[in-house]
Amino acid sequence: MTAERTTAVRDTVLLDEYRSGEEADISAAALDLSNNALPFAPLPSVRTAIADEVEHAAAYPAAAYGDLRSAIAEFAGCTPDQVVVGPGSVGVLAYLLRWVAGHGGRVVYAVPAFDAYERVVLGAGGIAVPVIGTPNRWQPLTQMVAAAGDDAAAILICSPHNPTGEQVTPEEIEQVLARVPDHTVVVVDEAYIEFDRDNDRSAALRMAEEHPNLVVLRTFSKAYGLAGLRVGYAVGHGDLIGACRSMAMPFGVNRLAVAAAVASLGVVNELEAQIDSVIAVRTDFVAAIRGHGIDVPDSSGNFVWVPTPNPAALVAHLAESGIAVRCYPDAGVRITVPARGHLADVVDVLARGYRRVEALTCR
Repeated sequence: MTAERTTAVRDTVLLDEYRSGEEADISAAALDLSNNALPFAPLPSVRTAIADEVEHAAAYPAAAYGDLRSAIAEFAGCTPDQVVVGPGSVGVLAYLLRWVAGHGGRVVYAVPAFDAYERVVLGAGGIAVPVIGTPNRWQPLTQMVAAAGDDAAAILICSPHNPTGEQVTPEEIEQVLARVPDHTVVVVDEAYIEFDRDNDRSAALRMAEEHPNLVVLRTFSKAYGLAGLRVGYAVGHGDLIGACRSMAMPFGVNRLAVAAAVASLGVVNELEAQIDSVIAVRTDFVAAIRGHGIDVPDSSGNFVWVPTPNPAALVAHLAESGIAVRCYPDAGVRITVPARGHLADVVDVLARGYRRVEALTCR
């Protein structure tokens, strides 16, 4: 590689290495509430599917992932040609953006946001166009559409919004689709959709049948409890999804992940019971936090958003008690809904820390 080429490559490296959870090492944390992982092990039938597949670990998975795509298609009400799978929904998003934004295409999204958005946009060769949200609307769709203009490659909508838990209704998604040109791909990231009990959770999937420029992202990492296996998918128009598959890393999803995902789709009713239990704890978590005079919004995810002008100080206080949470500078702190047995302790530590931070801020 020439010196000129080396310099050019280095000039494109704009971001620090990605870290899940806090920038600090969370290995010493007694309770990690930073990554929105479920507090459950996989269901017995899913564990059995994983164990059975270990015998075949020396063999590559099927390159087309036919069994998994067929299972997803049956679940989503589409055809396998409308499905692409990858290493988490973030991996699938990378495939999509390489295709639609890979030569300097503009990609619009709201901030604060899932940290990987900027990284994936830049990694795909696109231009990140962040739109700053406010407590009135953390994901300001009207401003996002305006920022997209007539030439954006894509607009990313997180439904429910990560990190605030703010809802996005099917009607709002329809309004965005009506206002952007057909060549702008509208990506609806539904990583947490299973925790939204107020809206039709299959609405966006049905919209994808009617809108060739709509892609719906989903993951097995959150509600399905398979974050460590890295498997997600997208549903959309066959031509666009086929192009995404052409961008995919060969064998990007391992055999164990495929087996676990297929098995999970076969026990949706059992998984729904787990999700219901998380939602019940979320309701009590929010109520308990508000009981200490802390104004937190309703959440449609498996996490709670705590707005504060000094999130770093609140994160540090929680860390002193062995609790790791997610910091969003100048905006707030995101806390995963804990297991019920930890709820009272987490609320107590949070309330004490919040009062301390408020006192420092008022000086």
